Amino acid sequence: MDKENKEQTAVEQFVKRVESISNNRTLTKQESIQLYNQAIEQAKEMEKAQKATTWNNAIDAELKNKWESFEQFHNETYE
Repeated sequence: MDKENKEQTAVEQFVKRVESISNNRTLTKQESIQLYNQAIEQAKEMEKAQKATTWNNAIDAELKNKWESFEQFHNETYE
């Protein structure tokens, strides 16, 4: 995979959302809190989905001997 097709990690996605919320000067405190809470929940959901993908890929890789290490899988998928 090239850099343009890499997936965002849950942490990267979360950081971008938090930065966006923090930089939005038109939001009230309550709106910001609500958006932060939504960002947290979405990041948790994304992390869970990524763990499931990792699990499934690991099973597939074991069967196919696709990757030599988690580091290789991670770099090819997220870096």
